[in-house]
Amino acid sequence: MKIILPLAVTLAAAQLAGCHLRDPRPIMMRAEVTTVSDKVCILLPTEGQEQVYSIEVNEVGNQANRLDKQFPDGSGPLLSGNKCVPLDGYTFEPGKAYAFYAGTKSTEDKSYTLTFTLWKNGKELKAERIQ
Repeated sequence: MKIILPLAVTLAAAQLAGCHLRDPRPIMMRAEVTTVSDKVCILLPTEGQEQVYSIEVNEVGNQANRLDKQFPDGSGPLLSGNKCVPLDGYTFEPGKAYAFYAGTKSTEDKSYTLTFTLWKNGKELKAERIQ
């Protein structure tokens, strides 16, 4: 009995760790937002280049103002941490909140999310993450 209990605990811990390591869901990451020349710039904090397979932007509370772009068969843009995500002319307005999602593939799948607000500081557009 003295040998079986530690062995059972060790096997249970190994199974739990093994299940976690084989989790098929993408790794969740936080995207960053800034403004450049009065335009919204969303950045993915990647360590190298990642292939984007899905981009979504939604104005909070207004489903009519939505961008949902899918890139089948690896046709999406390659992005790195210093390159703004292409948002295909999506219209942002100061005083509104937005939710962003991007799915990428590199050595492993990742999902980047962000919720942010926009406002005008004098004439300059500003963006800030909503925690």
